[in-house]
Amino acid sequence: MQSDNTAELIETMFKVAHDLKDEMSFTSDLRHLSILQIRALHFIDCSDKKVSMTDIAEYFGIELPSATSLVSKLCDQKLVDRISDENDRRLY
Repeated sequence: MQSDNTAELIETMFKVAHDLKDEMSFTSDLRHLSILQIRALHFIDCSDKKVSMTDIAEYFGIELPSATSLVSKLCDQKLVDRISDENDRRLY
C-alpha cells in the first residue's frame, strides 16, 4: 500500500508531464510524441557518442525489445536515423 506522500508525488509527476505536453502543443510539432519519446530524442541528441539500443535500454530501465520499439517509432516519424555499423547493427 502506498503512503499518502507517494501517491501525492505520483499524481504531481503525472500532472507535470501532462502540463509539459500541453505547453508543447502550442509551441512545437512534437506534440504527438510521448514524454518517453521526447526524453529519448533528448538522450540521443545530447550523447557525445553513437547510441546503442543497450544504452537506451539501460538509461530508461527498459528491456531491449522496448528500446527497439521506442526507437523504431522515432525512425518511422523521421526524427532519428538508424545507421548500421558494420560491426554492431545496434548503433544509431
